[in-house]
Amino acid sequence: MALQGGSTIQQKLPFVTLSRILLVALALALVGPWLTPRHGYGLSVHFLLRQDLWVAVLLFLAWSRIAAEPTVNAGQRLLPRWTESRYFLAAIVPLTLIGTCWAGRYVLYLDFDLSRDEQMANFDAFIFSHGRLFWAIPAFWRPFTDALNQTFILPLGHHEAWVSTYLPVNAAIRALFGMIADPALLNPVLAGTAFVALWRLSLRLMPHAPNARAVTLILFICSSQMLITAMTSYAMTAHLAFNLIWLLLFLKDRSLTHAAAMAIGFLATGLHQPLFHPLFVAPFLFLLVGQRRWRLLALYCGAYVAITLFWLLWPIWVASHASTYVAVQGNEATSYTDRLAIVLSKLDISSAYLMILNLVRFAAWQHVLLIPLAVTNVLVSWRSDPLTRALAVAFFLPIVAMSILLAYQGHGWGYRYVHGVLGNACLLAGLGWMHFENSGVLLRKTLALTTAMTGLLVMPFQAWAVHRHVKAYADVDRLIGSSQADIAVIDETAAPFAQDLVQNKPDLSNHPIRISYNAVRTGDISRLCARGTTMLLVGKASFTPVRNYFRQNKEDRASDRPSSQQLECFKGGSNAASSHSLGEPNRR
Repeated sequence: MALQGGSTIQQKLPFVTLSRILLVALALALVGPWLTPRHGYGLSVHFLLRQDLWVAVLLFLAWSRIAAEPTVNAGQRLLPRWTESRYFLAAIVPLTLIGTCWAGRYVLYLDFDLSRDEQMANFDAFIFSHGRLFWAIPAFWRPFTDALNQTFILPLGHHEAWVSTYLPVNAAIRALFGMIADPALLNPVLAGTAFVALWRLSLRLMPHAPNARAVTLILFICSSQMLITAMTSYAMTAHLAFNLIWLLLFLKDRSLTHAAAMAIGFLATGLHQPLFHPLFVAPFLFLLVGQRRWRLLALYCGAYVAITLFWLLWPIWVASHASTYVAVQGNEATSYTDRLAIVLSKLDISSAYLMILNLVRFAAWQHVLLIPLAVTNVLVSWRSDPLTRALAVAFFLPIVAMSILLAYQGHGWGYRYVHGVLGNACLLAGLGWMHFENSGVLLRKTLALTTAMTGLLVMPFQAWAVHRHVKAYADVDRLIGSSQADIAVIDETAAPFAQDLVQNKPDLSNHPIRISYNAVRTGDISRLCARGTTMLLVGKASFTPVRNYFRQNKEDRASDRPSSQQLECFKGGSNAASSHSLGEPNRR
């Protein structure tokens, strides 16, 4: 049904326009692989076709049909008054959210770290929990470091030690939290903390609009991206919580709260990458320019220059912390400037296509009304409300930055590089609802129907899709872990992202130790065989769950193991290692 009415806000309602933009984006997303020169976005296209496409079609249909409702009893509350109580919003809802995400970590996500980013968070947490900045690699294993998987590993010396390339705060928090509770509970607790901070911000920004506050929180709770990311080990939930806490402290506008905001800023910048939190903060500091509060602005700028420099120098300091572990001089990048130069050298038109996929994915993983309500507020209040401008710019800056630096997000539920500013979108949408009500435009039935659609159709489907994706890898991981072999030799070409199962603890205490067949040399294998170890060969047949998930089961499966010509020690003999292959008879 087309929107009708003559009020200013009705003329600015963006539903139909957004539906057309979404349709164009979907068309570009579907034809993009034939228009762009590079094909490094297979996973993003897979997610579009297997998880996001039908949800995006639902969004298109919903946005193109939404209409304003008659103005009846504009003061009527959306929810009962008791839902506004502190007890309900500061205790019952956050605890329910925490419990749901904690249970989801085990039931839905199978207590498994799917991506290398998630693995590195717990890799570093293990190191920090033992009071170390890095972990020395045993001398025997140093020649095998490439095979042990050096993805996102900071080069220390000639690979005498290792720690991840990520900044340490997220992992340090996990290490500290793990000393008193289940580490899997950390991100759910951070999600509950983000909810409380968002509630307090909605009270500050919409003090006389209980319905708008309720909508803000409903949109947050109904974000599949927020819920499922809280079940992972990603640093993004910490970014979300810290950013909302920072904004609450900043808007309280007292000397102590500004000092606390700077302290939070130090931690938030060092969570895992130094870019995201300063991008969030910058637009709000421009509010001080408009207010001519030069002294406070100078304090914030000085603090963030120092904070950013500290964290930019962190990897170099760690790499040179001890005389026996000096930074590698070679092709591997230790400093952020070196890494930035490498990233910028790979920029091409594919980045624009990937960002379209990312934004379609973001839209598909939110409540149906989040984007239309947020856009409504931006259209209505952009010129008149500096805070709306700051919230909107802070949301879009990561999109612009990542379009240039790293458009490909890899694994992610929704678009994780805007996860830290998801609270901005919810606040903008709540303010958009407030504008609707103030103008006599009501969407109560629409809210009820779209919330039911989101909660009963979209979110269960996305939970099932995530579980199915994670389970394929978790099944292989558990088969490897249950093996009696000493070493698991994993063929990275056997299945998509097979290399992510080459994961080891920093002290290599895991059993079996996992190495990449594709990164070892013949001489290295001979050295391993000379130890009389038992080897597990993990090839195509072993990756059947993953290959079936990606519909690769019809491809050639002739070889489930590295060739015997390359691994001569598998042929037998008194000093040869025994070999096994998952799910197949022992073959020599």
